[in-house]
Amino acid sequence: MISDDPKFEVGDLVLFRDDYMGDMVEGLGIIITGPRLMFSHDWQEHKGYPNNFWAYDIKIGNELFRMIPEEFLRGLGNEA
Repeated sequence: MISDDPKFEVGDLVLFRDDYMGDMVEGLGIIITGPRLMFSHDWQEHKGYPNNFWAYDIKIGNELFRMIPEEFLRGLGNEA
């Protein structure tokens, strides 16, 4: 399902998707900032693509990861 709305909110628990990050980052993360519009584009020839791409700041353990694209993440307990 393609959606232009952000999938996550502050406080949501997330994991990095294996197909993007592999084993590089392990552990449960928490979204610490609201969604930020990273990129917006009106696809004239590809109507199935989303127009808005969102990013979040995530804290995993003692590390802060900034501007992580929504596509790199999956929600805990769902397949967002």
